[in-house]
Amino acid sequence: MSAKRGDFKKSFRDTIKLKQTEVGYILLNATDDDESTPPSPVAVDLTDLFTQQKRSCFERSREYFELLRKSVFGVFLSLLRGTTFAAAGFLIAYATEQGIPYLQVLFIENVTIMVVLCLCLVGCRLDVMGDSPKCFVLTISSALFLCLASIAFPASLVLISLQNTSAVIGVVKPILTALVAGIFLSEPWTLFDAFCYVLNVTGILILTVPSLIFSEDPTVDELVEDDAAYSNRVVGLTLAALSAVSFSLSSILARALKSRVNAAVLLFYRGLFGFLFSFILMCWLESPSWHWTRPMYLIMIAESLLIIVSGWSFFRGLQLESAAKVVLLTNAQLVVAYAVQICVLGYAAALKDVLAVILISVSLISVALVTSVQNLKQQKLLLAVTNPPKEKPELSFE
Repeated sequence: MSAKRGDFKKSFRDTIKLKQTEVGYILLNATDDDESTPPSPVAVDLTDLFTQQKRSCFERSREYFELLRKSVFGVFLSLLRGTTFAAAGFLIAYATEQGIPYLQVLFIENVTIMVVLCLCLVGCRLDVMGDSPKCFVLTISSALFLCLASIAFPASLVLISLQNTSAVIGVVKPILTALVAGIFLSEPWTLFDAFCYVLNVTGILILTVPSLIFSEDPTVDELVEDDAAYSNRVVGLTLAALSAVSFSLSSILARALKSRVNAAVLLFYRGLFGFLFSFILMCWLESPSWHWTRPMYLIMIAESLLIIVSGWSFFRGLQLESAAKVVLLTNAQLVVAYAVQICVLGYAAALKDVLAVILISVSLISVALVTSVQNLKQQKLLLAVTNPPKEKPELSFE
């Protein structure tokens, strides 16, 4: 009996050893390519998972912020250009009303621009020559045309009224830019854009009421028979048209450059040409006598800083948006100027002026919203292509 019991225990131990040997052989020879055994789930640490989720949320928020910036920033800069330019125009008008010649105002303005931009160029180590001779020529030409526009605009105000000058520039500038940009830069043109342009031009004509269309210019009404008055009017309208054409060409050339040249470099050359032109004209046309007070210097420095912000936002906006839309959105300066006249200067608001401001505002807001939505869709599509969604790890609590 005891012998049988001992044989049973021995055989049982031998069986257990054999099974253990088989299991060990299978585990040692098992590979990842073995399709006979299902893959085991991967265990993931919850702390690492939460860290990855936080990092993913942060990256996604940064991507959406960058998406919003690229879709709205160009429109914002275009509107900022019109607003700051209108504010600078009021400071220039105040300085000229105090008896300061405009050429001296222009000289101080461009000296300030050169000093500030020189510090920016040196501090940021920006390249002022461009990456190619063609790029340098486009940069110089764009800055030169913008400088010419800034000089021709106030010169036309000496010969014709502000209404006629604003009407010519406000109407010719966006239409000419849209046509030339569509031909040379292949910028798209839709029926919605045409409708917004019609609203904008109609509002400008109603707001400015130019004598070219509605009535005789009150500044030359009594001298309409005089040849000198007629010639002054023709020269004034020519200067206004020259300002509009120069501004349009500057916009198109800057748009052709896009991001190849920093906006500060373009603004620096604009200040350089303005400084040379104002200095030559000031020495040629009038005596260089100065009768400035300290508050007037401070006012003109503030005006120059507004011009810097206006010029930088203009060139930077052209790097992000089409030239036609940027130039159209800069007509916001008319709305800002009218609002300042009503709120600050105490002018009475006429019904036709309110209607004109509404038409201009509707056109600008429509273009801004549609452009922002289109850019947002494009950036979302680009983001989806470049950053596809990542697969979530499988959880296991084993």
